[in-house]
Amino acid sequence: LRLRGYYLKVAQFFSMRDDYVPKQYLDWAKKLQAEAPVALDAESAKRCVAKELGLGRVEEAFKDWSSKPIGSASIGQVYKARLRSTGEDVAIKVQMPGAERLFRVD
Repeated sequence: LRLRGYYLKVAQFFSMRDDYVPKQYLDWAKKLQAEAPVALDAESAKRCVAKELGLGRVEEAFKDWSSKPIGSASIGQVYKARLRSTGEDVAIKVQMPGAERLFRVD
């Protein structure tokens, strides 16, 4: 499964249309609600966040970064981590590199 951007979003939308989409497509599309393809590993996500925040490494701001995303979307993924400063658990949404270009092409 290599859907991204617009096409993934449309498939997810149609997964809620039992009245419109044939069952064989509906079953496949419903999987995309919880199982969007993972395209960004944790280390790449950390590099993206560090760059965006102007850090040398994300460990300067976060600890206990999850090795697997806790959520996936059409243009990004969500990782769980803990703020180093307060110990608060946070969700970090990471947009995949090139997502804006992909979105505009879609």
